[in-house]
Amino acid sequence: MPTRSNIYNISSYNAKRMDDYTKLSSGIWSFPNLSFKGETILGVKIGILHAEITNSIYIVNENNNILYINDSITGLLTITFNVGQYNMNTFIDMFNLLTPVGYSMTYNKTTNKVTVLGANAFTILQTSTCKYILGISNDNLTSVANRVTFPFCVNLLPTSRYNIRSTAFKIGNFGSDNSSDILLTLQNTGGNLSRSLYYNYGSLKFDLNIENLTTFDLRITDDYGFLLNFNGSPFYITFQIDVEYLEKPKPPTFEQILANVGGK
Repeated sequence: MPTRSNIYNISSYNAKRMDDYTKLSSGIWSFPNLSFKGETILGVKIGILHAEITNSIYIVNENNNILYINDSITGLLTITFNVGQYNMNTFIDMFNLLTPVGYSMTYNKTTNKVTVLGANAFTILQTSTCKYILGISNDNLTSVANRVTFPFCVNLLPTSRYNIRSTAFKIGNFGSDNSSDILLTLQNTGGNLSRSLYYNYGSLKFDLNIENLTTFDLRITDDYGFLLNFNGSPFYITFQIDVEYLEKPKPPTFEQILANVGGK
C-alpha cells in the first residue's frame, strides 16, 4: 500500500517547554499540525527510529538518598546522603560523616552486604528511599546487639534502563509499574557519562489512533516512575511517522469501457 514516511528530530534543546532545565527529562514538544483525517488514509504508525541518551544520572539521587533510623534513645534519625556518584568506600565515608557518634557502617566483600552498628538499639525503617541501594527488605529491621546486617546485596549500579513515555500517542504499552504510556524502553549499557544508543533495526512501530497531532508530552523515567535527572546533559530522539493510504483504483481497460457502454 502507498505509504508516506516523515522523520522528526527532537532534543532537550528544541522543546516548546522544558519542565526543568537541570533534569532535562520532561517537557512539551511540537510537531507541524499533523492531521490524519481523510477517506484515503488507511492508518498511521509511529516509532522511535533512533535515540541517544547520556548516562549522566547520579547513582545516589533525590529519589533514593534517605535512610531512616529509629534510635531507641534519640528517636528518629533522617540521614540524607548528598547526591552524586558513589562506590562502596565513598558511600561508607558519607554514612559515617552524617550519622551521630556511635554509628558506623561496614561492608562485606564476600557477601556484598552492609552492616550498620549503632550506639543504642535501633530500627532501620523500610520506608527509607535508599533501600534498593543498601539491600534493605520490605520490612523494618530491628538491631540485635546494636547491629543490623541488611538481607540483600548492595546495588550501586547505574540506572538500568530509561523509560521514554508520553500520554499523547495512546499506544498502550505497559511498564513494570503498571503504567500504559511507554513509547520505548532503552537499556542503559554505557558507563558513566557515555551514551546509550538505540537503533530501530526491527522497524518497530505502533498504531497511532488519533486524528491530529500538534503538541505532545515526553518524559524519561526509571522503572519506578521517577523522572530521571540528566544534570543538564541533553538527549536526542528521532521519530518516524508513517501514513498508509488506500491504493488508488486501477483505470479500466478498453474492453471494460466497451463492455460498460454496450451494457447501457
